[in-house]
Amino acid sequence: MIQYLAVAQRLIKKFKSCKLTQIPREKKLQADALANLGSALETYSQMSIPLLVLQLPAILEEP
Repeated sequence: MIQYLAVAQRLIKKFKSCKLTQIPREKKLQADALANLGSALETYSQMSIPLLVLQLPAILEEP
């Protein structure tokens, strides 16, 4: 994490202003789940985890 902090501090200097906001854990459950999954798996050079991003809801609401 220290390396990420150094990169972030270097990048922040390139902007006129910057505001950092800590997001509460309960508002980032999906990100935490992906991070936990990634850190729990043994890594292999040819391993990948497919991720599907839906552009529209799977079920459209009735008007």
